[in-house]
Amino acid sequence: MVGPEEYGQGVLGYRTAFPDLVTTVEDVLVDADRVAVRGTDCGTHLGTFMGYPPTGRFVTTTWIEIFRLEAGKAVEGWVETDVKQLLDQLAVNSAD
Repeated sequence: MVGPEEYGQGVLGYRTAFPDLVTTVEDVLVDADRVAVRGTDCGTHLGTFMGYPPTGRFVTTTWIEIFRLEAGKAVEGWVETDVKQLLDQLAVNSAD
């Protein structure tokens, strides 16, 4: 994702696919111009996600986001999450 609009669209799509999403922030670390946030998301797959139709399954996934700040605003960011683990919970990768 590049830019705040695309980032916002990604968040909107995720929240549409998991409308009961609960995000828990586990850690926030700050070092100079970098902020790292580690968290856990839980929610029910009730909307299309990555092209996959709703399954009604409840999923839990973890993530880490790192932002570089300038003048108090995020100007770069990186997200790490285990997409395969999330899709496995939806049984997208199995013979289920």
